[in-house]
Amino acid sequence: MTSDASPAETDDIRRYALAFDAMGVRVGVHSNSLAAIEAVRERWIPGWKACEVANTDQTYLLHVGSARCLLHHNGERLADVDTLDELVIEFVRWANIGIGEFSPDFVFIHSGAVSWNGAGLLLPGPSFCGKSTLVHTLVERGAQYYSDDLALIDADGYVHAYPRPLTLRLEAGEYRRIPARDVGWSEDVPRMRVALVAILSYRADATLALDPCTPGSGALALLSHTLSASAQTERAFDTISRFAETTSFVRGERAEAGAAADALIAKLEALAP
Repeated sequence: MTSDASPAETDDIRRYALAFDAMGVRVGVHSNSLAAIEAVRERWIPGWKACEVANTDQTYLLHVGSARCLLHHNGERLADVDTLDELVIEFVRWANIGIGEFSPDFVFIHSGAVSWNGAGLLLPGPSFCGKSTLVHTLVERGAQYYSDDLALIDADGYVHAYPRPLTLRLEAGEYRRIPARDVGWSEDVPRMRVALVAILSYRADATLALDPCTPGSGALALLSHTLSASAQTERAFDTISRFAETTSFVRGERAEAGAAADALIAKLEALAP
């Protein structure tokens, strides 16, 4: 992140604008490009609702130039990229982080989330650790999609769907984005109880291991992947603790996603009442 002056008002950076409320955080978007605003609108996640531009908690400036595209937030440059598409991808990424840090309604955890016959599975981990691939494999086997990267936990300790597109990383830095509806999400997907948390790392030559761990160490692992852990530490810890005592935790390594998915499904079925 680079401390840097925002594009000048003379660049008409605020010519076009929109705003939305996402999980209790009001986000304003301004740009010198109508195409940028429309591209942001196309990337809206279900649940984001339009609100007044003049009354927002966070403001992002998207500057589309002839050579570079810049993203600023509160006077800091967050991204300097080549194309409008890259600019919008960066905006959505940073907006999700800001929403997750300050949402008064949910605790956001960097985690894949699916359910199997009503039993919830969380797959916490950082970006680029294979969460989306494993979520996609589980969905292909019949799991219900909730999210591939952000799990939303309410005050009762239940997980709500965050239906962003399921994003698979391809070769050469390209991505395949599958709309949430195409992987089974709909507005009537209920909140789910967490039955199992699997803290897995990926290694190409790993032998699959799913070793039990204590609720305490599992809760700390979840907290390390919680977006609001710094801004709302006590609330994040209380929310995770609310479901940790009644949840099973495993940790280990995996290689091929199919084998891991099958083993996780077996664990979930064994936990069924």
